[in-house]
Amino acid sequence: MRQNGKSNNASVSALLSARDAIFVAIRHELRNMGSIEVSTPILCPYPDIAPVYQFSTTHPDFQHIASLRIAPTEYLKRLLVEGAENVFEFSTNFRTDPTDVTHLPEFTSLEVMMRHKTCNDMIELTKNLCYAGIVAVGVESKLDNFQPPGTEHVYSLEFPWEIVSIRHFLSVEYGFSADDFFKPNKVFKLYRQVVGGVYPLSYIAALDEIITVIAASFERPVFVKEYPNYLGGPAEPCREDARFKERAELFIGTLELANMSSNLTDAIALRKWHNDGAKVKEKQGIKPNEIDHGLLDAISQGLPTSAVLGLGIDRLIMVSLKLNDIALTRPFSYNKIFNGSNKQ
Repeated sequence: MRQNGKSNNASVSALLSARDAIFVAIRHELRNMGSIEVSTPILCPYPDIAPVYQFSTTHPDFQHIASLRIAPTEYLKRLLVEGAENVFEFSTNFRTDPTDVTHLPEFTSLEVMMRHKTCNDMIELTKNLCYAGIVAVGVESKLDNFQPPGTEHVYSLEFPWEIVSIRHFLSVEYGFSADDFFKPNKVFKLYRQVVGGVYPLSYIAALDEIITVIAASFERPVFVKEYPNYLGGPAEPCREDARFKERAELFIGTLELANMSSNLTDAIALRKWHNDGAKVKEKQGIKPNEIDHGLLDAISQGLPTSAVLGLGIDRLIMVSLKLNDIALTRPFSYNKIFNGSNKQ
């Protein structure tokens, strides 16, 4: 970080201290719950099944293409299968999202995997970890003034944070029924009401935008839960309606800070989800990867009742330090390096 050609040591020092304080606070909370910190592979033999482009590389001694991970989720699931109870990892991940004020190609996340927990349990854990991290940075008295990048609205971070079922919210506010989630024409009509503008290419993308806009309408952070089964990763079906799943996302305005879900444990349903994901990739013009049958076989041996939480550490630093660009959360600006604007 440089200003007027000189290193801004004070800013770097403050940033490093904040990152360290957040890591220490979160580790303390999780270890008090009996969780163990682990490390899982960054270089993976197969790409993640998520329908996104991923970074890949090859080793000079063999031709197999390896992928840089986008999340450690599946490996943490395998640890539960092997007998672990509660595990967590501060993981370095890589995604090919466009670099902007809320996205980095290389970023840090916290991923927690716990036995005998549900999505609702992870919502409570997320609140506790976020609060611990923010307070550790020393801004407890400033929990009312975070302005997400690209917005003009200031949000209060004071508790209680909202928890909203998107299924119930849309029914009450817009007369949008549970069946309507699965009718593209209904979703696009709702998009016109809530978002406006040009439709996305798919009703799935349209609903994703609708949820983001609705989340931004709340004055405080909000957990949006009970997603339709076509949005997000695999999760246990809701008891009320199996077309929806036990998944939630935490938003501050339009900034998504975390996601959590009850793990899908049915072996047949898990394998179907992975196979369907490969088909989605192909439809989107992304070369479908081989199914990682070794991973699925391991998970299918008995993934216990459990839940997962993913929290964006760089974004939590943004919130804690009131930053308006995620590139400022690191001593070196990866965005500037990759877009060519960091020339000496």
